[in-house]
Amino acid sequence: MEQSILGEMTLTYFFRQCLALSIRLILFSVFEDKIYGPLGFATNFLAVIGTVFGIATSLRLGAR
Repeated sequence: MEQSILGEMTLTYFFRQCLALSIRLILFSVFEDKIYGPLGFATNFLAVIGTVFGIATSLRLGAR
């Protein structure tokens, strides 16, 4: 139940600020407009790489 409330609050914040839902926006409160440059790109890139390796690891461990 708490997760759905947290999700609603997060979505409301992003909607009212006219921000797109992206991993880089986690850092918005810290770096503000710098997230639209190389820092934001690096954040999104690392998130995708981490997700790919996490899924690959899970599939490999589940295959045993």
